[in-house]
Amino acid sequence: MGIASFLGRRLGTGTAPTCTAAVEGLAVLGLAAAPNPYVAGLALAVCGAGMGATMVLGPSLRQAIVAAHLMGRVASTSRMLAMCAAPFGAFLGGRLATTYDIRTPLYTAAGLLLAMTALTATMTTNHRIEAALRATAPADDPEHPKSPDPVPEGAAQPSASSSSPAPGRSRARNRTSSGATVGCLTPRPCGHERRRP
Repeated sequence: MGIASFLGRRLGTGTAPTCTAAVEGLAVLGLAAAPNPYVAGLALAVCGAGMGATMVLGPSLRQAIVAAHLMGRVASTSRMLAMCAAPFGAFLGGRLATTYDIRTPLYTAAGLLLAMTALTATMTTNHRIEAALRATAPADDPEHPKSPDPVPEGAAQPSASSSSPAPGRSRARNRTSSGATVGCLTPRPCGHERRRP
C-alpha cells in the first residue's frame, strides 16, 4: 500500500499502473531467463511487488472514474474475465511446457503482459485519467447533489397572482373542505359533483 501510494504521487494516476504492469512483465521475463535460483527468486520478488502495487492502483482508479451506480457491474465483469482467463492460461502454460520446455510458458506470459501494457498505455495516460476524474467528480460527489429539476438563471419566476387561485375556486375548495361539495373546483354546479351523505 505504501509503495502504491508513493508511485501514484510520483508518477501520476495513469502512468503508475502502466509502469507497475511493465515491471511485472519484465520480472516474468527475467524469471524465464534466470540462470540460477537466486536470480529467479529476485525476479519473483520484483514480480510480486509490481503485482501488489498494480492490484492497489488499478481498483482505486476504477473506483474513482466509474459512476457509483455502475460500480458493481464493472467490478463483477472485471473479476469474471480474470477468473475465466485463469483456466485457459493454465491449460496453455501446461501445453507449452509439455511441448517445448519449462521456460516457454514464462516467455509467452511475459510477451503477452508487455504487449497488453503497451497497447493500453495510450488509454491510461495521466492526461486522460485526470480528464475522466474531472468529468465524473461533479456527478459522483455526494456533497454536491444535482437538483432533479434545476431552474435556469434568468427564468421568469411565477408571480403571486398567477400562483394564487381565483376567488371563485378558493370558495369551491373551502366548500369542499367543509363537506358541502366533493370533486368540483368551480363555484357553479356541474354534473360531476358528488354530495357527501
